[in-house]
Amino acid sequence: MSLNLLEYWDKRATYYTDIKYEEKTSYSLLKSYIDQAKPKSLIEIGCATGILFPLYKNVPEAAACDWSSQMLERARLRCERCGLKVKLFKLDIANQVPEGCWQLSVARFCLMHIPPERIKNAVNNIIQVCDEAFIYEYWEPSPSISLSAHNWLHDYRSLFEEAGFTALKFHVMPDKPPQALFLFTARDRK
Repeated sequence: MSLNLLEYWDKRATYYTDIKYEEKTSYSLLKSYIDQAKPKSLIEIGCATGILFPLYKNVPEAAACDWSSQMLERARLRCERCGLKVKLFKLDIANQVPEGCWQLSVARFCLMHIPPERIKNAVNNIIQVCDEAFIYEYWEPSPSISLSAHNWLHDYRSLFEEAGFTALKFHVMPDKPPQALFLFTARDRK
């Protein structure tokens, strides 16, 4: 019997807490990049409960999507509680292209939850709506590898490059499995 991923993430939403993530490497790297790039618009793919939303306070147009209604409700409450302006919408990135266009898309520990048979669709949908993509995920430079019933290692560099983006920055953390940070840009917009 296979795991129903949407039910899994809806149930997990009730267990997510307001842990402070500012000390995490991925949070610091993303903050540094956003502070330097000063994007005019940004969309977070798979925002869950909105842990990264405080990073977007100086972005004029911030949006975020998730496919879990329960996660989005927690994200909405975070926006309300913290006075943050992030447009939220329910969307399965592997099935739908978000309406709009943003300078930067952000995905942090989200794409790893998309099964191998759906990851190419997700990447193709992401690149249709942004000029650059900042991806921070567990990573493996080989075909997708299953870690559990809800986690896979994908080769993001190959997936984004096959879809028409170029890796501008690439950094691998020495963790096991390795975490990698990628900054991709559309080839015709370098």
